Parts: sequence; structure tokens; C-alpha cells
Amino acid sequence: MTAISLLPTISPLRKEFGWRFVFVYLAGIRVSTIGFGLLTNYVVIALHIDIVAQLHVTQELLPEWIKLLGAGALTILALRPLRRHLPGLAPEPA
Repeated sequence: MTAISLLPTISPLRKEFGWRFVFVYLAGIRVSTIGFGLLTNYVVIALHIDIVAQLHVTQELLPEWIKLLGAGALTILALRPLRRHLPGLAPEPA
């Protein structure tokens, strides 16, 4: 979670339950995050999962022409909003 998405969650908790509860809440999030990360590492090691090999396999799932078509569509969709902010590319007012 980023600080921006965390603040709207913490403010009502602080107002309702106080700072002590917020610190316990954040400590619980931190401990559970680290715990699940360590558990994931243990499972990967125990099952002999090769993450790098898995990543190489997933990159081959899509044909090249679909990748290029998707990249082109994203570029076109991204350029339209950017034109308003780039000098010389903004559409002329009607």
C-alpha cells in the first residue's frame, strides 16, 4: 500500500479508535506481510519452483502480433490525453 491509499483508511480509524489502535493495526499489517512473504519463499524452495523459468514460459503465451497490436492500441489511447498537455499538439479550439 502506498501512503496515499493508506491515509484515507487510517484517518477514520484514528478518529474512531485512537492512535494506539492505528499503531497496532499497522504493526499487524507489517508482520503479516513479512510472514506471508517468508511463507511464500518457503513454499517456492520446498516445491523446487524455478521462478525465472516460469517467467520465461509466460512470456511465450501470446503471439507476437497480439503483443504489437496491444502496444499500438495503448500508444494511441495514451497519446490522445497527452495531446492536450504537449505544446504544438493540442487541438485547435472550435
